[in-house]
Amino acid sequence: MKRWVVYGVAICILAAFGGGAFYQWAEENYQQCADATRMSDLFTIAQMIEDYHELEGRYPFQPEDDTVTEALLASRALTDVERRGPADEPMLILDKDAFYDELDRVLGAERVMRLVDPQKVAMGAPNFYQYRVDREAYYVSVHLNKPVPQSQELGPNYHKVQLSSVYDPNNKIYPFLQVPVDSILAASQVVAQRCG
Repeated sequence: MKRWVVYGVAICILAAFGGGAFYQWAEENYQQCADATRMSDLFTIAQMIEDYHELEGRYPFQPEDDTVTEALLASRALTDVERRGPADEPMLILDKDAFYDELDRVLGAERVMRLVDPQKVAMGAPNFYQYRVDREAYYVSVHLNKPVPQSQELGPNYHKVQLSSVYDPNNKIYPFLQVPVDSILAASQVVAQRCG
């Protein structure tokens, strides 16, 4: 009888470790696919913003004063903390619908893809896309789980990639119009191969 108790305990321990390993593998696989989607979406959002600029002569919600406008594009409801900007910065924070409605108005619904971060549960690093514009420039950023050469590490499993209308190598901010087309196509191809 003792032997069966020992076997039962051993099986339970192995199942717990095996389940944890499977969960970790599944999470890493999911985040790898989500990161590929995030990179592809980053290029798509920046292209829509550039198309808007070409038609309007300014970026969406670009202010003429010192106000900063920010849109947080998430597939889930954001917390109050996520919706709050720095206290010392005059800021207007928009939801994803206001941002995409403005793109629809100028570009037409057939040219607008309402993209949001694929992660639906708030875990770890911020999992929303961020559009930020001031009187000088716009910035679009995504947060990756794993680093890429263009990312800035902000914490464990938290790597920010930014495209913009300006270049700031110290903060790894890259001008969208100077990104090689093959990089954009490669990002889309990775999504198609890995996640499709």
